[in-house]
Amino acid sequence: MSMDVTKAIEPRSDQINADDFLSGPETVKIESVEIKSTPEQPVWIHLVGKKGKPFKPSKTALRCLALVWGPDASKWAGLSMTLYNDPDVTWAGMRVGGIRISHMEGVTEPRTLMLTKTRGKKAATVIKPLKVDSSPDADDTKVQDAARESAKKGKAAFTDWWKSVDGNARDAVKPIMDELKRLSDEADAT
Repeated sequence: MSMDVTKAIEPRSDQINADDFLSGPETVKIESVEIKSTPEQPVWIHLVGKKGKPFKPSKTALRCLALVWGPDASKWAGLSMTLYNDPDVTWAGMRVGGIRISHMEGVTEPRTLMLTKTRGKKAATVIKPLKVDSSPDADDTKVQDAARESAKKGKAAFTDWWKSVDGNARDAVKPIMDELKRLSDEADAT
C-alpha cells in the first residue's frame, strides 16, 4: 500500500513557494493576475485550484512570462505553465531554491531567453512548449482524475482537495460522486 506524505510536507504559507514543488513539477492554469503597489513581489498570479495561495513570481520568472506572453498580464488568464523547484536559485549569495518555469502554453519550440542571473551576468533560460489539451472536456477530465486520486487516499484527503477547488471543479466532479465515495470508503477500510 502506497503512503504518500506530500500533504504532510506542504509548507504553511500565504503564497506558493519552492517547497510546494519538492515532489515534482506541476502544470498550472492562470485564473487571474493582480498588480500590487508594493515594491516586493508586486505581481500576484492566482492559479486555478490554489485558492488563497497566489504565485508571486521572481523577476526571472516574471521576465519569462512577459517575454513569452507579452507584458499585458490581463491577457495571461486561462494560459498554462509548468512550475518547478530549482534548487540552484540563489538569494544573498546562498543556494536557497526557488520557483522556475519550464514549459509554457503558446510556445511551439524550445525558446532560449538570456536573462540576468547576477549583476552583470546573464544565463540562458529555456522555456519548452506546453501541449494543452484544448478539447472541451479536458479540464473536467483532469479535475475528475485529481478527485479520484485524492479519494483513494481517504476521506480526509478528499475533503482537503474539495476545499481547495472552486465551484467549476466541483461541478465537474458531481457526476462521479458515487464512484468517489466508493473509492474513499475502500481507502478508509485498508
